Amino acid sequence: METERRHAAHALGKLFAQVTTSHLEPLFSQEGIKAALIQIMALAQDMVKNIDDAQTCAGVECGPGCSYCCYTQVKLTPAEALFAFSWIAREFSDQDQILLWKRVDSNRRLTEGRSLSARVKIKESTPCIFLKDNKCSIYPVRPFICRSWSSYSRRACKDAFLTGNHTSEIETSTSSNFVFSLARQSIQKVCLNHGLEFLPLELPKAMDCCHTTAVPFNRWLQGGHVFEKIVPHP
Repeated sequence: METERRHAAHALGKLFAQVTTSHLEPLFSQEGIKAALIQIMALAQDMVKNIDDAQTCAGVECGPGCSYCCYTQVKLTPAEALFAFSWIAREFSDQDQILLWKRVDSNRRLTEGRSLSARVKIKESTPCIFLKDNKCSIYPVRPFICRSWSSYSRRACKDAFLTGNHTSEIETSTSSNFVFSLARQSIQKVCLNHGLEFLPLELPKAMDCCHTTAVPFNRWLQGGHVFEKIVPHP
């Protein structure tokens, strides 16, 4: 079983890498990165659905209005952060953007430098910066890690949230975790091979870096530092 898993991981990783590079030749561009992410996210979702359908898995209970997992501090890659940032600039109103940067500032001040247990205690004051009315306000461009999380029990998620037990065991879709994790790793490898920043970082920090850097997408594509310059929030 482990050998089969390794072979599957290798094949999927190779496929995701090929899809990515097909959009980035002969040169890297904003539109190429965006197109690659859109196609890989859709491809990964189709794979997960096909696997789950073939295994007749129980349906996941995630859906609109269920946001218990949206109070954790997730990480995303620079490519994903820039993808989301460009979407925000296009889709958010000026007022929504002002409110977003206020949430980013508040979230960073309350969470950075704190232990996981300390963060759990203030979780209701530090929801995801993109959570609005219990829904994701950037759902079409949400990070890979958010796509990978899919619970078979909404009640288990609710119980873990209400009790603050961050060690609770919740049954999730292994296929979703496996496929989307490989997709993210493939994006990272392609960026690494082209000398671009690739290491994941926490969502509020990543968005703050995009916001405080002039033309961040172009700077990143040129091999400049957009994210590695992160310093602790004052």
